[in-house]
Amino acid sequence: MKKAVVAIGVFALVIGIVLIALPFVYVPKTVSESYEVPMSSLLINESIVVPPSTITHTTYLNQGDSLSILVTVTSGGNKDIDFSVNDGVTTYLSYSRATTVNRNWTVPSNSNYNFVYDNSFSWWTSKEVSVEVTKLWTHTAYRDVTQNYQLLPFEVSYVGGVLTLAGIGLLIFGVVRREAPKAPPPPQGKMKGSSSSSDLCLATFNSFAKMSSVSWEGLTVTEPS
Repeated sequence: MKKAVVAIGVFALVIGIVLIALPFVYVPKTVSESYEVPMSSLLINESIVVPPSTITHTTYLNQGDSLSILVTVTSGGNKDIDFSVNDGVTTYLSYSRATTVNRNWTVPSNSNYNFVYDNSFSWWTSKEVSVEVTKLWTHTAYRDVTQNYQLLPFEVSYVGGVLTLAGIGLLIFGVVRREAPKAPPPPQGKMKGSSSSSDLCLATFNSFAKMSSVSWEGLTVTEPS
């Protein structure tokens, strides 16, 4: 019984220590990670000369397109111009006497849009204008990355602590506990010897009794006169 208790205590102690240590072990693991790649495409890239009048360029745009619009007056007069964007009904962007327009804009719906360059406020000066309209979006790409992951959650260490304490308790109990001593077997040799002595005494007593009986039978008793 004592050895069994000690063996169970050692087993519980070892398992407990292992469970306490494993949550602090990290192993490398390769996973696929997504990331966004910025993309761009030039829709309009031109340099135009705007006379003292209005020039309109029309292009079809899709809803949700994110545009970067850069309009710069590079020469002519005070280097300024009126610039606007409309769909024929609604004007979405409008700048007056602007030298530079740098604006991000999201297309509200699928439609043809008019980019209007208005230099009608000038009497005779033409303006040279550089125009860049860039469509911006992001592309989802994937790459393999190696990360360190915890082998077991920290909650497992609590179970390990309980098993460790239980194992220590069983070890102490098994080492300190004393088993009750077994009763010694009866001395067989001495018992046999005692029986022989009793039989010898009984035989001697019987012989003496017989001798006494014979003596008393041959004896004559004389009464005094």
